[in-house]
Amino acid sequence: MQTRHNPRARALLGLLLLALASCNYAARCEGVLCNPLNAVIFLARPIGLPDTGQTQCYDAAGTVTACAGTGQDGAYALPVPYVLYNTVNDGNVGQLLGLDLLWQRCSYGKSGGACTGTAVSTVTRTQAFSICTGVAVGDRAWRVPSAREFHLLTYYGDSSVALAQNFFPNSPSGTNVYHWTSTAPVATPANTLLMSARYGFLASQSNALAADTHVRCVAGPEQALPTYARSNETEPVVTDLSTGLTWMLCALKAGGVADTTASCTGPAPANLTQANGLAFCESLTYAGASDWRLPNIRELYSLMDLTVTTNPSINSSAFPPNPSATVYWSSTIDISAPLNAYGVDVSDGSTGQYVRAATIGDARCVRGP
Repeated sequence: MQTRHNPRARALLGLLLLALASCNYAARCEGVLCNPLNAVIFLARPIGLPDTGQTQCYDAAGTVTACAGTGQDGAYALPVPYVLYNTVNDGNVGQLLGLDLLWQRCSYGKSGGACTGTAVSTVTRTQAFSICTGVAVGDRAWRVPSAREFHLLTYYGDSSVALAQNFFPNSPSGTNVYHWTSTAPVATPANTLLMSARYGFLASQSNALAADTHVRCVAGPEQALPTYARSNETEPVVTDLSTGLTWMLCALKAGGVADTTASCTGPAPANLTQANGLAFCESLTYAGASDWRLPNIRELYSLMDLTVTTNPSINSSAFPPNPSATVYWSSTIDISAPLNAYGVDVSDGSTGQYVRAATIGDARCVRGP
């Protein structure tokens, strides 16, 4: 795979000195340095979001092609791999990297290591919260995951389901099957973002929905919104202190031109194809750097702030609003239908698959971590 930076070097530079964390679940210690009593785990965590798991690239006809020079998600091996670890209790799975969230292996209604039985597919929003509150496993409080947390779990390297099947067997994967999140965007309080178990996108659906709806509970600290540091140089950038990603302050203007204004008065019209966005970011030299790229879908979604009441659903104190924007392109291909790619609708925080050749998206380039 092509990469313009050395992932190992980046990971080493981004290590948090040697974080100490309690090892409550013995199998969390797989593959890392634990003491003989499994009481303490010495874990050096690289800064960044888990990789999407996508390793292949696709040409304009949707055929697998060499990744070199494409700028697509599969062309980059990012410092933090997609890593999950089994816990001692085979009904749950721990995500070691990232936030160390503990996830239920099975959707509600199924059970056991192979998740046998019948998943309940008519879970209402109210029932989802009640079900998760009633889970009594381990020493943690269980809850419905937020949209940001569920977006850390989705896996984009499988064309048949958006969850890693070796950890989440027999997951419901019908075309219109959803899992509840706890996130009702402030801008659209009558709707909740639901995760598509089949495709890994977040759909904005009515709070009253009660068909093809499932729940998978999570335990662990809730993910905080990012903290940003904004530069004031002539080509301004914004750094996410939690992920180590550096973003262009503004989306690209027409023709892939960088907008260097402090208020992003470009404006950036939503008329790029995904190929445009990929090519423009790959060829960009900005703020003294030339390793810019189009973000993958997990990185792009990390920008969403669904506590705001305005469009776009992005932290406006860090990123000046672009009222004309609706969809931002990611570099991640929908490998179940590779003429499509994933994007984020910043008007409501939903995500989806969009025709790569359609002139509908904006592009904000990223580099790092």
